[in-house]
Amino acid sequence: TTALAASAMILAQKGKTVLAVDTDVEAPGLFSIFFDDRQIRMGTVDFLVEYQADQAYAPDMREYLTSVDGTVLKAEINGDIYVIPAGKMDEQYLSKLARIDYQDTTPNGMRSALCRLLEQAVSFIESFGKPVDYVLLDARAGFHDMGGVITVQIPHGIVLLGRDNPQSWNGMKEVIRLAASAQADAVPIAIVDSMHNGFAGTSQQRESFKIQAYTLCCDGYYMDEVPGIDADGEAHSPIYVSYQPQLNDEVRLYSDGSAEQNEMFQTMKNILSGPDYQAIVSRICGWFGDDLEEGNEEHD
Repeated sequence: TTALAASAMILAQKGKTVLAVDTDVEAPGLFSIFFDDRQIRMGTVDFLVEYQADQAYAPDMREYLTSVDGTVLKAEINGDIYVIPAGKMDEQYLSKLARIDYQDTTPNGMRSALCRLLEQAVSFIESFGKPVDYVLLDARAGFHDMGGVITVQIPHGIVLLGRDNPQSWNGMKEVIRLAASAQADAVPIAIVDSMHNGFAGTSQQRESFKIQAYTLCCDGYYMDEVPGIDADGEAHSPIYVSYQPQLNDEVRLYSDGSAEQNEMFQTMKNILSGPDYQAIVSRICGWFGDDLEEGNEEHD
């Protein structure tokens, strides 16, 4: 979630229009990085419930979308960020979760519902003359029905964040394999060593992570030509995000205007726009031939 928020901000700093959607409905948190949760009206959970009842559901997207216009972040970016939260965490939220058809009793029902939500949101934003450059989907970790749709069926690229431990690699192994086969063509992937330890032994830790990433990609992702282990920019080429103790506290990119919150905002902005997260965004943009060094040119 933090990496997605950082990516959205960096893209917007470059003049892009970004739609960020929280599909981690069991543990939502994306919205609260950009806004006070009290601003939430409707979210992903509400749309899924309504779509199950009526597949022609065409909501007022003003109830779902929140823009960073009017926030302190807007002064720091050249583009736009729109966020769809998971939903309002009130006494009705759990009952809405229970009503969602995770088992797809309707063939491809979950995929169709989520695609419909994205289409409605993009259409609404573009009605204001703002072509949406990137749609970023925050997926829940682990294996589950919605995660399969979000992680491998819908996206044009996948960012996998993990650690160098068996639990993390076991999960990434399956996603890497599915990324190669779930769509007509292999979906580009980026493998991120999250919260990388920057203390002694860093070079050995990086090498260990790269070897494991290379092994999994050779076993389940590379089908034809296999690049060398030291090739840059390939699926197995790790991106290393350093551990930042400040991120153990509340991560927020908004402020109520007080000196304390303004200082917190600047700290978080500087961390999340740093070189580690820039590397993630550069990899994403590279998949689509979008050179961030070109500045604020429109992305087709």
